[in-house]
Amino acid sequence: MASNRATFPDVSGRHPFNVEDVCQRVALARRGLGRVVVGLEEASEQLFTSLLCDGHCILQGGPGAGKTKLVSTIASLMDLTFQEVQSELDPRVHEFVRTDAIDRPFVDSARGLDVPRRVANVVMVNQVHRDVGSTRKSILDSMWMHESLSSSSGHAVRTPLCIIATQGPFVGEGTFTTDVLDRFLMKIVLADPSEQDEHEIVRRACEPRIGRLHPVVNVQQFMQMREAVERIHTSDYVIDCATRIARSTRFGSGQLKQGLVRCGAGPRASIDLVKAARARAAIRGRARVEIDDLKAVAKPVLRHRIVLSDTALAKGLCADQLLEKILGALKTESIEQQPWDGGHFI
Repeated sequence: MASNRATFPDVSGRHPFNVEDVCQRVALARRGLGRVVVGLEEASEQLFTSLLCDGHCILQGGPGAGKTKLVSTIASLMDLTFQEVQSELDPRVHEFVRTDAIDRPFVDSARGLDVPRRVANVVMVNQVHRDVGSTRKSILDSMWMHESLSSSSGHAVRTPLCIIATQGPFVGEGTFTTDVLDRFLMKIVLADPSEQDEHEIVRRACEPRIGRLHPVVNVQQFMQMREAVERIHTSDYVIDCATRIARSTRFGSGQLKQGLVRCGAGPRASIDLVKAARARAAIRGRARVEIDDLKAVAKPVLRHRIVLSDTALAKGLCADQLLEKILGALKTESIEQQPWDGGHFI
């Protein structure tokens, strides 16, 4: 029986992906996503960006905002296995995110059976603010090692791994310390649906479900998409702008002198800014990073790395407002005016 699993010719061998292929595949995936998820275009682009950067992210949204549907659908379209667990209530969280190369199978006490270890490429850990210490350690070990355990061979293998920690909109950042938050590439905030979008959500819920969505790539092709992103040209000028944006949030910056910031983004944030900007450029079919790419990814990359002072909180300020001031004060020139310098690969 014919399948629409692959729309483009196989490029798994001698023809690796280029930027145009990445742009086309992501566009296909976003069209498929639109059949399932209403709105959330900005959040979906940021999730694609995080996946293409080999990064982890925090996903913030209220109950029923569509977090699980959004992440699971994107994982399916990218042919990545998905697992959702509760950080406090589900003891199996360790079985999906830990990186031990040798371990006994998970014992399902309810059925009295030894269940083979399952490996998930995308692990969504819900209610991370209710996290327990052992679960937090498993999450961090996986983030640092970037390894999953193969259930068939029992050996640690290099596979795509993205950990998405979810939280509600009124939860503080007390679960993880600032150095741990710094290891998340992005913090993605789901916007409330418009009245029209909410009407469409309810309408779709009252209709029969759509057919199964087919992946637009396989895992090997997805890894080639990541490699294509890594080959995107990054000029010294773009790197300079990224470092200026990150350093503007740190000690001694103008914002800190105003007493608004207790702790700013570190050097890893500068690297993540460039990585995310490259992925955004690839999604738009460009083989060169623009300053607009940096500005577009600045808020999701930096908002969780900034700790505001009590003075700023008392004034009702948030990290996004501070970043808007920094980006507004950033003086940039057109990339076309900058000479080609051979590029950098981070």
